[in-house]
Amino acid sequence: MKKIIYMFRDMAWLLEIMNFRDMLHVLYQLKIIKKNIVKYKYFNHELFISNDGPVIYHMVFSTRKIKNLVDNIELENVNVCFDVGANSGLFTYFLKNKYPDTEVHCFEPSPGLIECIELNLKPFKNVFIRKQAICDVSGSANFYVNTASQQTNSLIADSVTPFCEGNSMHKISVDSNTLDQYCAQNDIESVDVLKVDIQGAEKALLDGATDTLVNTSISIFEITFLDVAIFETLEILLNNYNKYKVVNEVKAGADIFFYNKRGST
Repeated sequence: MKKIIYMFRDMAWLLEIMNFRDMLHVLYQLKIIKKNIVKYKYFNHELFISNDGPVIYHMVFSTRKIKNLVDNIELENVNVCFDVGANSGLFTYFLKNKYPDTEVHCFEPSPGLIECIELNLKPFKNVFIRKQAICDVSGSANFYVNTASQQTNSLIADSVTPFCEGNSMHKISVDSNTLDQYCAQNDIESVDVLKVDIQGAEKALLDGATDTLVNTSISIFEITFLDVAIFETLEILLNNYNKYKVVNEVKAGADIFFYNKRGST
């Protein structure tokens, strides 16, 4: 009985963002041929997502949440954007639709998500996909992959554990960098938009971004209690930015815009 209820719930969710025929195509990919990467329609946008975790939920609600972030960016122009924790690349996808000329640097250390990012961002130029974790160390770092739900991958093992199923968490070594080092390596003097969604590792990123924060107009952080240093994270951000705005409420936290004097309110 529960399976039938969940099936109708999923169908109702999908019909919020696509027509009946497209819904059937999604269900065929998910349930019949069980594709690793699923193509779906979000209204008039053709997108791709990894087939793990509560994938239909993410198609509908996570996509909506990410688009809402971009909709709330009020800058006239965005020259440079850093998408840290790119996951499937959806933030960059919607940003490039709104600001086609933006130079975007996407950072995602999860090997299983790179193909999905490449598919979503294939139509765009001036996008650089970096297979790196951004933290406080340049070189390498331990990274924890949850094969049951790659939306929850993190540099912090304790941030991944609540979302695991059985032995679904695996530790791998990935390339790492700091934002300050990356900017120096690529002659980037200022950043218009910095988006960060890295599942509890925000404090480590900030520790390696002292110079970058000063020269960033808008920083968008998903702030949650997955970050064990959440109060230190907020203190650093509030000390570096003069205004903030809560955009999306998420489980145990929120997406927050932090505005530099260079940014829009």
